[in-house]
Amino acid sequence: MKIYHYHPSEKVFLRETTARPDPKEKGSFLIPAYATGLQPPEASKGEIAIFENGEWVTKKNKKGQVYYQQDGTEVEIKEYGKEIPAGCIQDDPPSEFHTTHDGTNWIEDVALKEATENSQEIESLKGDLRKALAWQFKMILELFEVGRENGVWVNADFSDEIKAKAVEWKTKLSRLDELDH
Repeated sequence: MKIYHYHPSEKVFLRETTARPDPKEKGSFLIPAYATGLQPPEASKGEIAIFENGEWVTKKNKKGQVYYQQDGTEVEIKEYGKEIPAGCIQDDPPSEFHTTHDGTNWIEDVALKEATENSQEIESLKGDLRKALAWQFKMILELFEVGRENGVWVNADFSDEIKAKAVEWKTKLSRLDELDH
């Protein structure tokens, strides 16, 4: 006797096997949990056989497909038999800046694109400025050290605060060098 196994929670047809004879009752067969003696129907392309309420049914298989609502919200189909609602879009937006759809085309949010590009440029400029300031401060510290070693600053009276700041910046610059390489 052929038996047909289905998934325990999704009830989707998994495979066909041969049932084992029941050793206690001659002529009967053992049917394990999540299996049935009822043969599932042939599922057409894009469909799947599911065991529901004691019988096999076929449903559309769009589970896992992604579509977009017109406001740009991405939705994944999580159940068998669900369809993509009318007015929704199956094509991915061309970029992260295309955030809404007018029913025909994706619409680019120019303000979002400009703001993102400006933000990226600002971060790039900040990085460049940090590097330039670090380089300048390194040069100042090197001049200070060379001057001190060569006796130029022998009589210079630097406050403890200035000396502490110099040590603090040397430490930060060393750490920056470590992270940058």
